[in-house]
Formats: sequence, C-alpha cells, structure tokens
Amino acid sequence: MRFGLVLLLAALLQQEPRDLVVNGAFEKEGRGGPAGWQRPDGLTSFWVADEKRGGKCMKFDTDVKVDEFRSRRDEMDLENPPPAKPKSPTHRPDYGTVAGLDGVSFYTDYMDVVPGMRYTLSMDARAEKKGLTPKVFLKGYAEAEEEVLDEKNVKVKRTFRRVFYKVFKDCACETDWRNFSITVCPTAGYPEVKWVRVMLFPFWPQGTYWFDNVKLVEAGREPGVEDAWKKSREDRLAEAKRLRDREVREAQLVMKKVRDALEMYKIDAGRYPTAEQGLSILWEQPEGDERWKGPYLQELDVDPWGSPYLYVIPGKRHPDGFDLSSKGPDGAAGGGDDVED
Repeated sequence: MRFGLVLLLAALLQQEPRDLVVNGAFEKEGRGGPAGWQRPDGLTSFWVADEKRGGKCMKFDTDVKVDEFRSRRDEMDLENPPPAKPKSPTHRPDYGTVAGLDGVSFYTDYMDVVPGMRYTLSMDARAEKKGLTPKVFLKGYAEAEEEVLDEKNVKVKRTFRRVFYKVFKDCACETDWRNFSITVCPTAGYPEVKWVRVMLFPFWPQGTYWFDNVKLVEAGREPGVEDAWKKSREDRLAEAKRLRDREVREAQLVMKKVRDALEMYKIDAGRYPTAEQGLSILWEQPEGDERWKGPYLQELDVDPWGSPYLYVIPGKRHPDGFDLSSKGPDGAAGGGDDVED
C-alpha cells in the first residue's frame, strides 16, 4: 500500500504543468475553424495546413484594404457569415491596409486563471520574410458593472468582462519557425482578474504571418504575491480618495460660482430666484423682466458625478437664503456623501 502511494506521488510530480490553451496546436476542428478560437474570416485569417512541418496552423494576411476588412468583420458577427470575397489589389507600402490601421486580432476563448499563479505564454511564429514582428497579447479580465438603458428606457446595471491586465510579446520572425515566450502573473497587480485570453496580433508591415503551438502553461506561484495584492488595494484606495477629493473640490468651486451669481442676481432683482424659476434664470432672461442684467452665469453643467446641482429656497441650512448642494458620488440626495455649499 505504501509503495503504491509512493508511485502515485511520483506520477503526480512528473505530470506536465497544466496548459490552459485549448487546441493551441490548431489540430482540432470547431465551429467554422479551430476549436477554442474565434472563427477565421477567410480574408485576413485562415486555418491552413502547415507547409513546413505538417499538421495545422493559423495564417494571417495583413495586406488587405481596411474597408474590406471592416466590412468582413461585420459579416463575421452574423450567425452564418457568407464566404469571404477576394481581396482587392494593394501597393506597398499602403497605410490604408489593415496592417497600417487596425491589425488582425485573433483570440482564444476565455480561460480561467488561478490567483497568484505565474504562466508562461509561448508560441511558434514565422513570416514571409525576416524582420516582420507581430505581437502576441495576454489579456486579463475581471467583472465590471455599467449602467445601461433596458427596453423600457430604464437604467439597469449590466455585468460584463473588462480588461484589467495586458502584456505582449514581440515575435521577431524569420521565414522558418521560431519559438517565443514570456512568463508573467496576470493576477499580481489585480487579484480580481478571473479570466485571460491570448490574442495573436499581426499588423505592420503588410505581409503574411503564421502561428502555431500556442501555450499558456502554469509556472508556479508568484513570490510575494500577497504583499503585491495588499499594496495594489492600498494604491487603488488612495487613488479613489484622491479622485473623490478632486471631484469634491470641483463641485465646491462650481457652487461658489453659482452662489456669487445668485448674489449678483439678487442685487438686480431684489430677491433670489424662486424655486419655480430655478437656477436657469441666471443665464436665461425672463420675458419682460427689465431688472435682469445677466447673464450672471454660463449654462450650468451637471456635477462631477452626473447629477444636477440642487437649489432649495428657503434653505434648511440657510433659512434666510438658499441651500446649494450636490448629491455626491452615490447620486442620491441625503445619502451621506452630499457636497454642500
């Protein structure tokens, strides 16, 4: 029994590190192209036989007019895109090609990552001639929220994946296959990163590029990652405080200008604007009001957090005058973070 456990432990220790990329050798077929990757468009990206080594690989052509590429990109969003049309002739150098403007981005599916784990990203690459240098990106994603309007035009929160980490490897290609690699920890600076994707990115100069054997292999835990996470959290909290303090100062400066404008209006009109008139009377002359000598203020924008400034008369804090305030970062009056004059 003990001997069996020893053998099992030895077998586990001899296991190769886990490779996150599904079908990095491009041998398995998926929906419309290699499994685990986006669909090739047949204009700039092609799933082809490897003429030099056999098997399959990815081929890219960046010598394509950019308007044709963008039109084809829209077609690829369809459930069943039509076959690609032949590309138009170009000249070299041509900055109006996909090489000069967009580049060709070709992604893996999303892959789960282990917090604190280092990964070695490696790939084989070659090009039609020496000196072409495509990039291969590793992008890390975390959950984020944004407000959008639903079908009833009501604001709702939507959760989506946003890039929080990005690194790339330059691949100085030759006409024969070369291997390139880089080792990184996608979660070192941002532990909330949950997923990564590899992006192959051939661009300038115009030319033909090939990729194969893309791997993302676990390379052990990042030393001192817990300390890095702590520092990252502290830095982000400090930056958030600096931003909020700056926004508060901005709101206070705006409200001081509004207060000064209201005092100027009172000198001419003999009173402050009523609640019904509001602050717009400071830049819009009421019809027939000869006492109005404005504009006293340029049209007032929203506060730094996107809400209108509040004008209350008579005020609670200033019963003989008015109150000016901002709803603050939470966008709710009386939420505890209001900015008052």
